[in-house]
Amino acid sequence: MRSGKERGSVQRERRRAAAMASLGAAVFVAGCGRAPSFNIMGSFFPSWLVCLTIGTIVAGLVYALLTRLGKQRLIQWGILTYPSLAVLVALLLWLLFFN
Repeated sequence: MRSGKERGSVQRERRRAAAMASLGAAVFVAGCGRAPSFNIMGSFFPSWLVCLTIGTIVAGLVYALLTRLGKQRLIQWGILTYPSLAVLVALLLWLLFFN
């Protein structure tokens, strides 16, 4: 059996844990206040998806341009370079227009 002092300590710890859980939930839910999105033909798309699509298109255009100019052989790690370029463009667009 626990003494009164031990029960009070356990209850305080439970209250503290409940308060921390509530605070954590409030912090995570606060990010849902504004969701930037685009209305494309009546359907809403998140802006990060639009930025990623544009980044992928830019990376594809750079690949096509380098191939046409005969400089594609200079890129040794294309499997890493072009996805990294797409992510770079997507993040830059996000920072420029949505932050």
